[in-house]
Amino acid sequence: MMSSSHKIMNFDAIVVGAGIEGSATAYQLAKQKHRTLLLEQFPLPHSRGSSHGQSRIIRCAYEQTFFAHMVLDAMEMWKQLEKETNTNIFKNTGLLVVEDQAPHKSYTQHLNAVKAVRKPYAVYTGSEINDKYAGAVHYEKNYKGMVELGAGLLKADKALRSFQEQFKKFGGIIHDEEGVIEVIPGDIITVTTNKGQYRTKRLVLAVGAWASKMLKPLGLNFPLQIMRVNVCYWKVKTPGVFNGFPCFIDCSAEWPIYGLPSHEYPGMVKVCMHGGHPIASPEDRDLCKNQDDIKKMSQYIQKFMPGLEAKPSIVESCMYTSTPDEIPIIGTYPNYNNLAYVCGLSGTGFKLAPALGKVMCELVTGQPLSHDISPYNPDRFYRKQDTYTDSTSNYRTPMKPAVQAKSKL
Repeated sequence: MMSSSHKIMNFDAIVVGAGIEGSATAYQLAKQKHRTLLLEQFPLPHSRGSSHGQSRIIRCAYEQTFFAHMVLDAMEMWKQLEKETNTNIFKNTGLLVVEDQAPHKSYTQHLNAVKAVRKPYAVYTGSEINDKYAGAVHYEKNYKGMVELGAGLLKADKALRSFQEQFKKFGGIIHDEEGVIEVIPGDIITVTTNKGQYRTKRLVLAVGAWASKMLKPLGLNFPLQIMRVNVCYWKVKTPGVFNGFPCFIDCSAEWPIYGLPSHEYPGMVKVCMHGGHPIASPEDRDLCKNQDDIKKMSQYIQKFMPGLEAKPSIVESCMYTSTPDEIPIIGTYPNYNNLAYVCGLSGTGFKLAPALGKVMCELVTGQPLSHDISPYNPDRFYRKQDTYTDSTSNYRTPMKPAVQAKSKL
């Protein structure tokens, strides 16, 4: 842990939250020579948030084309980070996207996004998929599939560590085990923690599952649902059957099934449900014992993935913080554009992190934005209050120019 002084310290920028979004943002700020402090409530490294673990899928195949354009930018930035840190972060495996029922709407949207950014792909019938990956999967004839050839996996723990190490090389300072208890917006923002007080010209809040606790005292009340996710690893029955098998997404169900080839644990494939069990607080993550999703995944594997044992060998925990439309929220505080927030990544934020970090840096420094962030604008929920309601019946409470936030992270 890096200790902080009790005297008031001044920084050009402060980022709260040292997960992948916060670390990528801090990296960008320090790279542009802003004296930057990165605050993290837990000891680093830790597994309490949404950025731990060893693998994440990276893909341009999405139902929304704007995601594909941002991923395309992120891919180049991941390559740059690999060069800067001499670390292998990306592994090209390809991504198989399948769907069972006509008109195959989700599959077609994923395919169109890949086409929109001109990435190479190949299309297959269900029978052709079975032949290509014989012994690993067996899909019915009504399935359609495509492989995004340039997709793959990110080595998540190495990616996070690389951002943090490079941030420090650029002169950035990390204070872990330091929770924020008060934020006072203004032209100069005051941040009080359990160990000290800071003043800064710019503040970015990237606190993941703690977003509501941090933002509600600032008058920002967004429709965020924390989900506990079971991350499952399934043993391969016959060694070698899954050699060359890509990452995959089956869009057929209400909650898509996704998987990654063996990386964390030799001889096992990571297969999970894109969804989880709602919890009221991130501190409740390990209190939730619901395994309904594991039962559904077991049924799926028995039916479509005969190359795997139908019972997971290892189950780990993670969290999503999701919005109703599964599109992240990005914005700035009313009257003070020097205070920005990113939240509700909905299980899709890791791959986007370099591009999102760049955008967050641009927001608080007044630079032209490298991406159109209108799809991420929280105003979309204010226009849908009849649809999205919670116990307060309003997602944005009246603002004052300087609202004190007393929210311990």
